[in-house]
Amino acid sequence: MGLDLEDAKLREDLLRTSADLAALLNGLVPTTKALAKAPHSTPANREYDDLMKNMVVGLDNLSKITDAAAPEDLMVVNATKITKTAKGYTGDMDKNLPAKAETKLKSEKKKVAKQIQLADQVASRAEALLPQQATLIVAEAKKLTPLLADLEKAGNAVKSNPSDPEAKKKLKAANTALAKQAALTAQLAQDIKKGKVEAEAKQAEMIRLAHEARLREEEEKKKKIELAMPALCIKEIFVAATEITNLTAGLDDDASAAGSLVGLAKLLAKKMQDLAILGKTGKKEDLIALGREIAGLLTNIMKFIEEACANCRDPILCQEMRDMGHVAKNFAIQLKIICGVKANMILENDPDAANALITSSQGICRSVTEIVKLSQVAKLKPKK
Repeated sequence: MGLDLEDAKLREDLLRTSADLAALLNGLVPTTKALAKAPHSTPANREYDDLMKNMVVGLDNLSKITDAAAPEDLMVVNATKITKTAKGYTGDMDKNLPAKAETKLKSEKKKVAKQIQLADQVASRAEALLPQQATLIVAEAKKLTPLLADLEKAGNAVKSNPSDPEAKKKLKAANTALAKQAALTAQLAQDIKKGKVEAEAKQAEMIRLAHEARLREEEEKKKKIELAMPALCIKEIFVAATEITNLTAGLDDDASAAGSLVGLAKLLAKKMQDLAILGKTGKKEDLIALGREIAGLLTNIMKFIEEACANCRDPILCQEMRDMGHVAKNFAIQLKIICGVKANMILENDPDAANALITSSQGICRSVTEIVKLSQVAKLKPKK
């Protein structure tokens, strides 16, 4: 919400810009295909570049239109209209033109209702970042209604006795009060707009710092893993296995479905570390046997997942666990085949064979890690 579709110019600009963008999008596919068929063609490259530039311009224009129609800015425009209409109403009553004044009063009621509606929109957009200001702007906008009622009451008093100076004085005072309140709502809207920009920038900075902290933490974990790993091993597999070990270190491997998955993950991590070492220093028959053992270990994973799902009320979460279970089993089958067919190549440090082993091993570890995490969440969502 936020587009003032009652504004004819805004509506016209929006429709025109949208139509221009639609036309550009329609031309994107054929232009891209032409460039793909002839990537060194000067006309094809020029046409593609021109289309991209026009799309950037079109999106920028669309952004400007929506920014101009933001409820915060619309409140400023509407507040000015409220003040102008109230002044016109007061002037008409002062000149003993009740019919004209009545028309303006009806218009003013619509503007006040619109200001309250816009305040609700501003508040809904700001409540997450600026809850106090969001509450305040709604409360202050609602004060316009009784102030408008005061203006109407004062106007009726003037209408009843046009020559009464005291009645006219009260009418002007009511007009001033309404205008001040309208201006206050406009200022609050702009304060919120500015505050949102500052809060969003602060939030973005906090996210950036948190991300950098996570990266540093992950780097430190990797260094610790590297220091702890044997000199001769397949590093990528050992790291993936150790991450499972770290995840499951504080989790219970009891008789529950989630506990069974934790137990499976712990055992898998140990076998994967063995695989990392055997991949560099083992024998062919040991590597083949371990590949089969790991694949066999994962044959029970779907059983444990179904047990976890049977007690979980979240169907989406359960489907994610099932999907990851199938992924893990598929990688386990690949691992078994690779160990059986390419054992000699792996031990001879063939890069293609090693990469295939690493890919399937990491796939298993990532899948099982995700399954364990999901199963822990599933425990918190038991069926009633």
